[in-house]
Amino acid sequence: MRRIKSLFMLLAMMAGGFLAYGQTSPQDTYYKFNQTYAAGASVASDEGNGGNLTVGQAVIAKNPAAEYMQNTYSYGISTTVNATGSKVTKKMLTFHVEASTDNPAHILLICKDYKATNAATDNYWGIFIASTSQWVTRQIIRPTHIDNDLYRMGCYEFVVNETNDYDLSAVGVQSSGKAEVYELRVIYEKNVLYQSIRNSLAIEFDHSTTTADRATTSFFRLCQTRPFDEVNGVQTLGGGVYFRPYANGTIVVDLINNNDQTAGIALDSILVFTNVSSGIQNLHASTVDANTTVNDFTLPRKVYKGGEYRLGYNTGSYIKSVRFIPDHYTVTLNPNGGTVDPTELVYIKDGDPILAFPEPSKDGYAFDGWDPAAPSSFPYAPTADITYTAQWTNPHGQCGDNLTWEYDPSTTTLTITGTGDMYNYSSTTQPWKNYRNSITTVVIESGATSIGKSAFAGCTALASVTIPDGVTIINASAFNGCTGLTSIVIPEGVTTIQNSAFYGCSSLADVTIERATAPSVAPATFMNIASSATLHVPYGASGYTGSNWNMFTIVEMNPSGQCGDDLYWLYDPSTTTLTISGSGDMYDYTTSTLAPWYDYRNEITDVVLPDGLTKIGNFAFYQCNNASLTSIDIPASVTSIGQNAFNNCTNLASIDIPASVTSIGLGAFFKCSSLTSINIPSGVTSIEGLTFAQCGLTTINIPANVTTIGEDAFQSCHSLAAITLAEGLESIGAGAFMYCYPLTSIDIPASVTSIGTWVFSDCSSLADVTVHWETNIPTFGNYAFYNVPVANVKLHVPCEKKSDYAAETGWKDFTIVDPCEGIYPVTANVDPDNAGIYYSTFYYSTAKYLVPENVEAYAASVNGSDLVLTKIAEANEVLPAGTAVILKSTVDSYTMVPSDGTAVTITATNHLHGVDDDTEISSVVTSGSCYVLSYKSGYGVGFYLYQSPNQLKAHKAYINLDGSGAAQAPKHLRFVFNSTTGIEDVQGEKVQGEKHLRDGVLYIQRGEHLYNAQGMKVQ
Repeated sequence: MRRIKSLFMLLAMMAGGFLAYGQTSPQDTYYKFNQTYAAGASVASDEGNGGNLTVGQAVIAKNPAAEYMQNTYSYGISTTVNATGSKVTKKMLTFHVEASTDNPAHILLICKDYKATNAATDNYWGIFIASTSQWVTRQIIRPTHIDNDLYRMGCYEFVVNETNDYDLSAVGVQSSGKAEVYELRVIYEKNVLYQSIRNSLAIEFDHSTTTADRATTSFFRLCQTRPFDEVNGVQTLGGGVYFRPYANGTIVVDLINNNDQTAGIALDSILVFTNVSSGIQNLHASTVDANTTVNDFTLPRKVYKGGEYRLGYNTGSYIKSVRFIPDHYTVTLNPNGGTVDPTELVYIKDGDPILAFPEPSKDGYAFDGWDPAAPSSFPYAPTADITYTAQWTNPHGQCGDNLTWEYDPSTTTLTITGTGDMYNYSSTTQPWKNYRNSITTVVIESGATSIGKSAFAGCTALASVTIPDGVTIINASAFNGCTGLTSIVIPEGVTTIQNSAFYGCSSLADVTIERATAPSVAPATFMNIASSATLHVPYGASGYTGSNWNMFTIVEMNPSGQCGDDLYWLYDPSTTTLTISGSGDMYDYTTSTLAPWYDYRNEITDVVLPDGLTKIGNFAFYQCNNASLTSIDIPASVTSIGQNAFNNCTNLASIDIPASVTSIGLGAFFKCSSLTSINIPSGVTSIEGLTFAQCGLTTINIPANVTTIGEDAFQSCHSLAAITLAEGLESIGAGAFMYCYPLTSIDIPASVTSIGTWVFSDCSSLADVTVHWETNIPTFGNYAFYNVPVANVKLHVPCEKKSDYAAETGWKDFTIVDPCEGIYPVTANVDPDNAGIYYSTFYYSTAKYLVPENVEAYAASVNGSDLVLTKIAEANEVLPAGTAVILKSTVDSYTMVPSDGTAVTITATNHLHGVDDDTEISSVVTSGSCYVLSYKSGYGVGFYLYQSPNQLKAHKAYINLDGSGAAQAPKHLRFVFNSTTGIEDVQGEKVQGEKHLRDGVLYIQRGEHLYNAQGMKVQ
């Protein structure tokens, strides 16, 4: 059977190469007996001189005159025994083969069937391949009885391993027929494809004929390949093949035209399909038109299990291959990274069911069943093709009442998960003992409270161990003999380390114990570890003395730890510097779970924050109040400052909050009493409660994006004297500016809709409150201005809204100031002789007035016919009430606004008088003459005798001269400018025409018409 399987595989390879090598004409490949020659070559015809066979070359060994060698047998090849017992030499063919052990030659023999003249149940033939000296291999053939006197010989393979001349012979025993080798091939490599000769059928075979392999197409056994002259009376000129199917299925035939191997053939005749065993013959007419060319033809019927079949075609063309497609379902077993044998199970319909699935395996993993789940019971007959995929889990199990373990071979990591104590073991009972020489990393996750006895003893490859804070005890021999362990960190929670826990850890040179007070340690705990090992203990730790520790060089660690998922802190006592490194958000802390550097808060003089820090956590620097900690640089990566982050940093005088910050938490700078100024970034939208309470701020600007100021946000900022609130603010919380004693004024924008209680309580210096609500005037909470003398506080309201505020509870108690009251618009008159200089007069009896920008105020005294001017006030200085002045400006109009400021002191003689309302001259000038500011060509700007109309304008100044004395009162009092007064002489070209100043307006008369100062005709 092994040889037959090899033949099947060989024929399969021959099938694949049929078209590749093409087909020559019959006379080029058909060899007669005792003649061997290559195509187109002349070869000697003497017997035994067969010549050399090249790779893939085929010859015919045919002996029409061979005797019936009945009842004879010989192991030799140089002689045979005739009927009388005499030895005769009979060689069918001599040929030469190049071969070696590493490159053996495979010799394929295809023997022709024969018709026996005398049937015998034990007939057999011997076929021999021999060298010149001895036979090399042989094959005993027991022909198969086919029908009547027809016997099948079959196909056979021989292998030779050396270069030599070989003879082929055949000997008949108990046979009345004759042996005839129809084809001989020498194949040096089985994976080489070779051309076939006419009438030899190349059949596609993929696998052996075991049940597991029956799912592929081509499951039938080659019984014979030869030209059939006649079988059951049917002529098959194109050749044929015998085969035996192993299951129900369909036959597909590949047809090749003898004269054109690149195309199919026209189905102008019929396929012959015969069940030889039962003698049933089925003839199937073409199912397509006779002129249609096809390559593949599927027989329109099923082939049933059992029996032998013959297939032929009755034209000059022939069959290339035959495929048998069985009715079956395939179960595919996907090992999913592991191995399984076989990977396919085939169920042939109506055949044997599947009895079991093989068990897959994968190094370092546990098989966890199939997906989908394997059949619940066997035998199993699938109803469709299906794939099952192996599921794997890492080795795992239980190592405590509530602890489990898992080993990952891909990372050589053992992970302990769960809560509570670990079980105690011996060095041979650890559940992971099979992997302990491979384990390089042990991770004990948070929740475990102990490390069991001998848990990791003998884990020689172990290099890294993670012990969580919750572990309180490391039991005896826990790491005994872990020779690969070079360092370990024992967390603060461990209070007990039992005997031999680290015994024999010969590479252990670096031990860190985070506990400030030495844990209880058994005498042999650290025996036989690395020489000159170092023990790192907390800064200021105690108890690390005596024989249990004397094998170590003890080094106090700078306090350090984690303060964010990717942030770490280090405090260096030698420099009193706290350094944060890494990136991301800092953890939040509370007054009960304080920042890990809290114990050093009074020592820290410098804080270094990294680029990449995104949040300063709650209570991060709470009470860091060392006198030298006066400033902290916050990197531009920070977007959030947590609640109470700098609470009680009493010496923090300078901190720059970057523009990236959008959130400042409640109480972030509470009690930073040295902090005198702060910038609030524009991205901040809310000032939380107590954020700057009790700070040393003197001024504060609230940016436009802030909509809310929380309760007590600036409460008790005892130095806060100035606040700027931007439009956009909506709510001011209770007590926001409570106890801000120096605050003298506050301007509340119109966007504010809510003012809480106690907002400005005890702001005792508050003198001015400016508001902007035209409508919907908000009320304020109780005690908003508690201990503020609101009756003396001026409430500056929008223009002409005084009565509205006077009707509102709370607001009506203020001294309400309407900014439009007392405002006096001034139109100044140009000096025609000095372009760009304007003059006017002003008087107000009851209010002080602010000198506007671009304006100067002058007193006036009369000296004969001259008027001497003296400057008494610059722009932004305040004029006393009831003082008449001359105003000189560089603009033609401006506004006089009342002021509460301190007035200038006027020492110059002032001969000016004034009126508050439009007044008849006679009512104020009872004697002498009245002069008003005017201009006359040739005389310039000055005071001229006022004749008509007889009325003085409101808030204008005039001069009253009685004319007594030596000289009669003049008609013109001209300005005199000299160095003693600081007034420059008036210069300029005279404007054509007579100029007149009437009612404060300058006119120029040209002929009969009047023009204004801009040259436009007005009359």
